[in-house]
Amino acid sequence: MTQRVGNLSPELAERLDSAAAETQIDVIVELRPLAISTAGSKKDRIAAAQEAFARELHTLADVVEDLNGHVVDSAWLNQTARVVMPARAVEELAAAPDVVRVTLPRHMEPESV
Repeated sequence: MTQRVGNLSPELAERLDSAAAETQIDVIVELRPLAISTAGSKKDRIAAAQEAFARELHTLADVVEDLNGHVVDSAWLNQTARVVMPARAVEELAAAPDVVRVTLPRHMEPESV
């Protein structure tokens, strides 16, 4: 197994080891938690969190586009973005300052009743 940057999940590192450089990889990027004021109403705090995340997402999208990828989806609530990009560029993205972790998407199944 190739030595990889520390914020790649083990499953993603293993996938990268077996992927061709130009293979498009679907990843989840976790961004650093935002510092949001505790002052104001709940509505104001939510709006501030959404605005702060939108700024972080814009910065991330610029980095991703420079690496020939694109942001597919995002979730402000948990500071994540779903990104599709060439396998060769994933480690460079993982090394970006605001990126905490890069993982493979997890497929959820409904619980049986």
